[in-house]
Amino acid sequence: MVTLEKTFSFEGGRMRRLVDSFRYAAFSVSDKSMSVDGKFIPSKEMRQQQMQQVYENFMKRLYCNRSWSMWLTFCEVLNLANIILQIYFTNQFLGGQFLKIGHEIFYKGLEPSVDVLDVVFPKVAKCTFHKYGPSGSIQSHDAMCIMALNIINDKIYTFLWFWFLFLLIASILGTAWRLVTYCLHARSHQFNETVFSMSCPGRLNPWDVVTVTKHCSYTDWLFLYYVSKNMDGIVFRELLIGLAEELDKRNPLTRKYGENETMIKKE
Repeated sequence: MVTLEKTFSFEGGRMRRLVDSFRYAAFSVSDKSMSVDGKFIPSKEMRQQQMQQVYENFMKRLYCNRSWSMWLTFCEVLNLANIILQIYFTNQFLGGQFLKIGHEIFYKGLEPSVDVLDVVFPKVAKCTFHKYGPSGSIQSHDAMCIMALNIINDKIYTFLWFWFLFLLIASILGTAWRLVTYCLHARSHQFNETVFSMSCPGRLNPWDVVTVTKHCSYTDWLFLYYVSKNMDGIVFRELLIGLAEELDKRNPLTRKYGENETMIKKE
């Protein structure tokens, strides 16, 4: 059984460098940098300088590297196809009986009975032995053989059936989530506010969310989403506010927001 795994980073390691630089930034309360138990805590000035670098780099790379999200989505779809093909080939290998294993277990339980597992992996079978008789001729002897290895195979493929089911459901949900985010990231302000608010304590300013996401391609939105999942909520909120201010400086605007077309203005 093989599952696809992303062994390299399509975004060039930018996320790791970004998150690592702000790992302890939430504790920056002093005017001087300090080290506590081997952990470096930057000063407030250094934290602000790092934030400014992030703003500038994000603005420079806006709308760039769009292929990153395409490759990520391609890998997720390929992973789903991989699981489906594994199920198909396993079913073919077992003579079309593999898909019936779960049905038998759900409806008949695990009590001893003649079921699909006994057909695919018989525990007892008739065997024919050939050996030389007293006169030197070959004689055939019928016997009942215990196929002990099939007892193990029975359990292995039962486990694989449930494992494949879990992977299939997880892959379908992951692909569906990717489709939902692609369709809604530029259309639903409420969706963006909900997604990013889950990563931050308290409520985000809707103006900041709208300002940033309106200027983002799907790749930029996805990168920002993963940053929010891996960065301290307080630091990410400050990052989002700073990005909104930088974007608003370049393109001053008054955004329409929500179903009632309410105008959002910066306070």
